[in-house]
Amino acid sequence: MPVSARGIALIAVVVVVAALLYVWLSAGSVVSVSAATTMSITRSPSAFSIGGETYSIALARIAPGNSVAQVYLNKDPTFMNPLLNVTLYTGQETKVNAGSSFANIALQITSIGNNAVTLTVTPISTSLQIAPDSADIAAVNTGLEGLQQKVTTTTTIVTGNSPATTTVPGITTTTVPGTSTTTVASSNTTKEMVLAELQKSAYYPLMLNYSKLYANTVNCNLAEYDITYLHVNGVVPSGLSTFENVSRFVPYALYSNITSAGSGVYSVTYRTRTTDPNFNGVAALIIDINPGQQMLVSSALGGVFQGMNYNSLKSAYMTAENIGNACGVYVT
Repeated sequence: MPVSARGIALIAVVVVVAALLYVWLSAGSVVSVSAATTMSITRSPSAFSIGGETYSIALARIAPGNSVAQVYLNKDPTFMNPLLNVTLYTGQETKVNAGSSFANIALQITSIGNNAVTLTVTPISTSLQIAPDSADIAAVNTGLEGLQQKVTTTTTIVTGNSPATTTVPGITTTTVPGTSTTTVASSNTTKEMVLAELQKSAYYPLMLNYSKLYANTVNCNLAEYDITYLHVNGVVPSGLSTFENVSRFVPYALYSNITSAGSGVYSVTYRTRTTDPNFNGVAALIIDINPGQQMLVSSALGGVFQGMNYNSLKSAYMTAENIGNACGVYVT
């Protein structure tokens, strides 16, 4: 007997709900996370709770030779919240907004193997209104493919000198090379105090804006760049202004980490990812903070921001934003 369109739609809903429930129901015991907690993550889902909310996490894919991994993260109830694919880099904390507008969970690889990763999971208070690392987070379209298939599918992460797009059924994510940095472990309370002071810096919202600009550059291509450059400058690009040359040193990601500078001072360092090794992983901005005294100590620009100041950075951002496309920051 033929199945009606309504029946097909109902079956589709049941399949999607069952797929999402797989992560939650197979997660087993729930680990309570009230401070930085170490968890071993495999392709079999694990569950943890923060502030009364429960989350499921599973290893999606891994590239131990490049110190990069991706995990699936979902807030319970799974069928009411998006399934997130989060890219993680060894030594770098990734802030995630699972079921919230602002970051509420920080994930960091502490060790990486062939079939598992050890993560430090740290709760973040949403009252701090910390922006998530959106460039490393993608919502997964579960469609009609079962989540169990996704969790057990192994796909090699393509890493190299430039961003690469990796596609598996129902999932399209952009992966970039990892950068190892040394982060000094500190209590969650200290970290929140540092982040609270960081938001008082005029650079904080500006770096959030630059992070979005740089993440969007993966959508810039040769044709759009040439048209944008011609529109802005009145001539076609040539020499060092060509897309091939410019795309080497304009960042495609901006990330930050916190390290101890001693004497109660912590450094928030913003680094860039570029295909040019001279700027890849290089500090673009360092903000020193004394959380105990609730004060910003100093700030210094370098790397791709060398020779600039707050006003020139803000002006460059506004120019790129007004251009209004993925190539705006390329021609600024």
